[in-house]
Amino acid sequence: MCLLFFSIAGFTQDVNAYKAEYDTITKKIVNDIQFPKELRQQCKSITVSFILSYTNGIREREIIFSKNFPSALKEEFVSKVKVFDAVKWKNIFPGATKSKNFSILIPIIYYFDDSCREKMTSVNFAETVSGGFSFDKTLTSAIYFLKPLSVSLVSWPGKALL
Repeated sequence: MCLLFFSIAGFTQDVNAYKAEYDTITKKIVNDIQFPKELRQQCKSITVSFILSYTNGIREREIIFSKNFPSALKEEFVSKVKVFDAVKWKNIFPGATKSKNFSILIPIIYYFDDSCREKMTSVNFAETVSGGFSFDKTLTSAIYFLKPLSVSLVSWPGKALL
């Protein structure tokens, strides 16, 4: 009975540590990101992602963006990447720190409020999601998948809606 209690207590601590780190990322990245006007005018939801790689626990300079990552948005994320240097990855992925070389895949889903009246078929949805996980580079290190960061946007004022 005592063993079970300690196992549950350890699991709860892991979940709380994960949530705390994830909330920090959300507050510092998602809430502070400035989406370019041209993306907001498109009124089109999208899934994108990027990969941060670590060698001996130190983040490599190169950021690997998904093929569909808008260039206008890359600069915004590059300017915020230092936030990830403060993340305690061992709290999110305990196995990551056991290996000296690892990568973190960070998906971002951004979608628009109801004013866009965006309609999407299941085929479009599948293409949108798969495009967000397509990269030009193949990694050999272990890849850990962060829970997607979800961003809700308001359409750009003056956008003609259908």
